[in-house]
Amino acid sequence: YREHSIPLLVNEALQLTSALGETREAFAERCRREAAARQRAAEDQERERMAKERERLEQRLRKEEQELEQDRVDLNGRRTEELASGAESVISILMGRRRSSAASSALRKRRLTAQAKVDLRESEAEIERLKQEIEALKARQEDALADLAKGWAGVADQITTQPLRPRKTDIRVSSYGLAWRPYWAITYEDERGVLRDALVGAFGEEDASA
Repeated sequence: YREHSIPLLVNEALQLTSALGETREAFAERCRREAAARQRAAEDQERERMAKERERLEQRLRKEEQELEQDRVDLNGRRTEELASGAESVISILMGRRRSSAASSALRKRRLTAQAKVDLRESEAEIERLKQEIEALKARQEDALADLAKGWAGVADQITTQPLRPRKTDIRVSSYGLAWRPYWAITYEDERGVLRDALVGAFGEEDASA
């Protein structure tokens, strides 16, 4: 367990480890598929989050557009009332009626018309702000997706080799024995007159001097 190990391919970013016998090419392809799947999942999650935010803004925009339409109707009504009140005041004066009452009514109509104009401008400003916010949200989504693509680029290629070493508790001895092979230890003189030592198998095995 100290001297033997099995080399395994590891992608720590994806938390993937190669199977026994899996080639580097096969493991790299598996890492690419996994990285692509996780990137798609992250992109889908980002799109879903942005879609909820956009739907919220669009609901507010639709509500403001409805209010704008109502503000226009109110303003037109106030203007009509103001004109009618002004005409009524003129008639009242010509007929000798109380001027203060007619003037007060006309003043009140003008104030209501002015307020209707303010409400209309506020609705138009809010609609423009919401449209700008929706456009900004689209830009943020594009930036977020670009950042995700950049973050996942190269993740599949972060492959290292790490040794898998056995533990003592993982080792099981299935058999144990002692084998003895007899050899003759001889000394001889080669063709150049040099003395050499050699082991020769006692039962005809090949020379074991090497």
